[in-house]
Amino acid sequence: MLSFALDYRAAIKEFTADAENNLRDWELSLREWELLESLRDSLKVLYDATNIFSTQQPTIAEVISIMDKIDSFLATRIIETPTDNCTQRVEVSEALKTSLILAKRTLNKYYTLTDSSSVYRIAMVLHPSKKLEYFREQNWAASWVDEAHKITRDKYIENYHIRTDLLGEEKPSHRVSSSTSFKPSKSSEKRIAVCI
Repeated sequence: MLSFALDYRAAIKEFTADAENNLRDWELSLREWELLESLRDSLKVLYDATNIFSTQQPTIAEVISIMDKIDSFLATRIIETPTDNCTQRVEVSEALKTSLILAKRTLNKYYTLTDSSSVYRIAMVLHPSKKLEYFREQNWAASWVDEAHKITRDKYIENYHIRTDLLGEEKPSHRVSSSTSFKPSKSSEKRIAVCI
């Protein structure tokens, strides 16, 4: 609706300015149009994320990336908003700024909940395009990156690392059906350990 109003701004201005329509009280000032643009742009990132989460079924690793983008957007938007020509900065209205702060707090609440499950960290570390480098690029605390690495390594050792039983035979640490044989070579075991 906001995009529609902005797309038809000239027609709306003309319609509300016409005295015969008796809508002069509803005519928007230049500042109000700028605020409307700012509001539309602020809501777009949330709208896009909602569509992705609702229709595209993102992976766990993509959820974190999307949340990072929203967080970065909100933090930047709270400070200032560029105009279309990018040569001048327009401050965000206090009402919008307050809403953005509340949105950021809500996002942080959900973001914090991802720490309660190791799945998010492991998914990011094992994701081919993310790995630990993603956290470093996003300027995450080194202690958090180290913890993500440790959690991933510990889960690997706990569930997938090849153990040697008393007879010296290699067996996977997780259960494998009797019809399945699983015995990676020593070189593949080393490659897996290096990746983590």
